[in-house]
Amino acid sequence: MWELAEERCTGCGICVRVCPESEEVAERLRSLLGLTRRPVGIRLIAAGGELPKDVPEAPAPLRHCQAVHIASEGGVLLIPVEKQTCFAARAALGMAPLPEKVASGEVPYLHGLARNQQAARIMAEIPKLPPGSIRAEVVGALDRMPLEPDVVVLVVTRSKPCGSSMPSCTIEAAPGSPRTSPGCKPPAGMPR
Repeated sequence: MWELAEERCTGCGICVRVCPESEEVAERLRSLLGLTRRPVGIRLIAAGGELPKDVPEAPAPLRHCQAVHIASEGGVLLIPVEKQTCFAARAALGMAPLPEKVASGEVPYLHGLARNQQAARIMAEIPKLPPGSIRAEVVGALDRMPLEPDVVVLVVTRSKPCGSSMPSCTIEAAPGSPRTSPGCKPPAGMPR
């Protein structure tokens, strides 16, 4: 899906290695789910892997959530481990081990995120790739992503899921037949 579809390529160079299909996938997701922000692609670069030369490096250190926000507005960034300022994200993404002050819950507690014991439990339960297995991440708007993403993140607003003001409106994925909860107005093109 992410390689350039030769039969559709005009050779204009506008897409610069981004397959027009990725734009279609992103637009279909936005339309079907009523997203107000762009879908975000994330590609992890393994330790020893080559960093993409055509992706701009983050101009300043930032947290993973900030990179996702920037990408949801159309940005594409390369974030090497030394520019990743969230220690929990570094650990979860396999960039570095979790520092003791974060693992113990002390840092999350000081930031008011949870009580000390809760924070320690949360930090212990976060799934993590092996420390040092990843050297960087590319985070970008799916329609501008120059690499095939490892994962796609959808930034959604809870106040109006499915295009409805009903807080209980959800989409259930049943094999072969997506449907919405009772009273929920389904997005255009989605059966009830």
